[in-house]
Amino acid sequence: MNIERVKATIMQLSQLCDLVGYADYVAEHTKYGKRPHKSDRWGYTRAYMNSYGDPADTDEVIRLFQAEGLPDEIEATRWLLQHDKLVP
Repeated sequence: MNIERVKATIMQLSQLCDLVGYADYVAEHTKYGKRPHKSDRWGYTRAYMNSYGDPADTDEVIRLFQAEGLPDEIEATRWLLQHDKLVP
């Protein structure tokens, strides 16, 4: 794991959405990773961005997580929690 790359990705993500709010939203809606979205592995991410972010940035948020090798929002949330000290 390249910590500088992780830091850069987190900084980019933080410009697009509130990462603490995002992690909380996904954790709560997935019952802390036990219940993924029924039809879309990024469904709660899309819902979060529609409610609290700019919906136009949704695909970029997902792309940034996927570039880190994260296949879905549950793994993205876990990744954020692992790197919470880097979240501005």
